[in-house]
Amino acid sequence: LFTVVDASVVTPAAFHEMTMVAQADLIWRELFVARSPLSEACRGVLTTLREFGLADAVAAKDLAAIRAWFAGRDAKEHVEHVFQLAGVRYAVM
Repeated sequence: LFTVVDASVVTPAAFHEMTMVAQADLIWRELFVARSPLSEACRGVLTTLREFGLADAVAAKDLAAIRAWFAGRDAKEHVEHVFQLAGVRYAVM
C-alpha cells in the first residue's frame, strides 16, 4: 500500500491506528478502485475472488457485496471449498 499511496493520503502510523474495516476500505479503494491492480498480489486477490464466483462483484468493484458473501460463509465449509479449488486433500498443522 505505502509504495503506491502518498503519505498525504495516510501515514503508516495513522493506518495502524485505523480499524481493520477502515484499513480494508482504504486498501480496496487505493489498490483496486483508484488504480489498476498491476501487482501479482493484487491480481491474485482478484483471481481468487473470481474463483469463488464473485466475478460480478469484482467487475463492479463492490466491496460490500464481497464482504457480504464472506460473512455468509461457514468457516469449515469455506476451508473445504478452498481445498477443493486448490486440489488439496488435507493439510497438517
